[in-house]
Amino acid sequence: MNAKATTAVLALALVLILTAGSAQAALVYEYNAALDANGTGDNSWQPNINTSLTRNWSLSNQTFVSYTPGVDTAYPGITGAYSFTGSGSGGTTSQFGREGMPLGGTKNTPEGASAAFEIWVKPDRTSLDDIGNEVLFESGGTTSGANIGFLATAGGVNVTFRTRKGKNSSNSVVTETLTYNPLLDDFMQIVGMVDPDSATEKTRLYVNGLKVGSNTGYKNWDDGNNASGLARVNGALGGAGSSTDMFNGEVALLRLYDKPLSDAEVLASWNAMTGSAVPPEAESATFWDFEDDATDVDDGVAGAVVDKSGNGRHGTAVADATLDTDVPSTLGNAGLSTTSLYLDGTGDQVNISGYKGVTGTGARTLSAWVKLEDPGAGQDRSIMSWGQDQGGKKWNFRVQQSNGTKGTIRVEVNDGYIVGSTDITDQQWHHVTAVWEDDGSPNVNDVLLYVDGVLEGTSAQRGKGINTASSKDVQLGRDHENRRFKGWLDDVQIHDEALSAEQIYALANPVAVPEPMTVLAVSLSVAGLGGYVRRRGRS
Repeated sequence: MNAKATTAVLALALVLILTAGSAQAALVYEYNAALDANGTGDNSWQPNINTSLTRNWSLSNQTFVSYTPGVDTAYPGITGAYSFTGSGSGGTTSQFGREGMPLGGTKNTPEGASAAFEIWVKPDRTSLDDIGNEVLFESGGTTSGANIGFLATAGGVNVTFRTRKGKNSSNSVVTETLTYNPLLDDFMQIVGMVDPDSATEKTRLYVNGLKVGSNTGYKNWDDGNNASGLARVNGALGGAGSSTDMFNGEVALLRLYDKPLSDAEVLASWNAMTGSAVPPEAESATFWDFEDDATDVDDGVAGAVVDKSGNGRHGTAVADATLDTDVPSTLGNAGLSTTSLYLDGTGDQVNISGYKGVTGTGARTLSAWVKLEDPGAGQDRSIMSWGQDQGGKKWNFRVQQSNGTKGTIRVEVNDGYIVGSTDITDQQWHHVTAVWEDDGSPNVNDVLLYVDGVLEGTSAQRGKGINTASSKDVQLGRDHENRRFKGWLDDVQIHDEALSAEQIYALANPVAVPEPMTVLAVSLSVAGLGGYVRRRGRS
């Protein structure tokens, strides 16, 4: 099957998926570079799906725009792209507001504002630091309109979706800082949407299939009368803001919908385009989710803290550690958690008898959802620990007040430590992660700490070699110095590998895919590509 046929089948797979889902959103415009038969030969990018007024992107300056039919990507759904140099001219067309394109509602109404914008891009950069304040797509003007763009920031890049209504109005903005490099590895999916019917997430932003941020308000962006720009500003930046530089890189796909998409539909689009190239979900060496463990009989272990990884590393709750219905909203809203484990900070803990954790210089990742009961940064609370309390032989992951910024996460190995920069003692749920891999000179200074899926800065550290001993079983909620956790734990995991930044981000932002999405596997099998649907599965 040739590239264009493959792309066409994948596009059909997406249509089938959306039809099998909520059927709320209609795909009004699709610009798929692989299906633009003339490439830049006619100086325009024509929509392959067009259910409203004609909107061709004018690509008049061929010095700065080129068509790439054999694009460099691991994703089977992307077989062509337009390349923009970041200077000269991008694409221009008329506005996409309700005056210029009736997407399905009357302007200045909630129905008129409802929309979703999806774009697939790959910057032509070698480092995140090279990316500037670049506009990817915009429609309307600084008074009323919408845009998706990049904003340069220290240590990463902000991906921003912005809408605005009215000259003196404030914006409705959702921004997510990326500190890892999906932008540079391959094409990136960005979806911005306006959903006036949502109770709490009326403006939402998604990156690579996952929701990364939301806003409780929305703006009637559709009243914007200015023209639209692709990889550039056309006249005035829709929605205003700072993303005004021309984009330097490739654009493979742009889609406009007349209604917001569901989380599952965004993920379906990601899966349909990326196919088997989707990064696999990490396999846990241990996974304690604290679901119904008071009567859980998985693997014949009644009343235990059951290890759902399938490796049989079950735990025993000590004292009056109890299940509680206070769970992270990220997990609860996705139907992935109904109970957490509450520890009172006195005698409560969980012992994992016979399991020594990851020892020696073995690569490891520790992650957990945590919520501290007491406010204030002056706390020492162990999340999990093992090893021997001697120089370099201990492994302890905890919340600390001793060095650097108080209330932060810390890994210590006896006589050595590394400390993060974000105070998490705000009585809110946070996802915390510690990653370490031996680079040939094993040292605690090489530990990477993450909070809510984002790489931490280091507020304090003391170098020490690592050679974790196997003399003590893993404990949850207590360490060698009897520092106990007071609060709630959920979805505690230990991996015997160093997870990637993108895998960690997915752990902190999980998405449950409903069963109707299995239509994707069928559709992709027809294409001869196999199927992959990312689920947060459990053994």
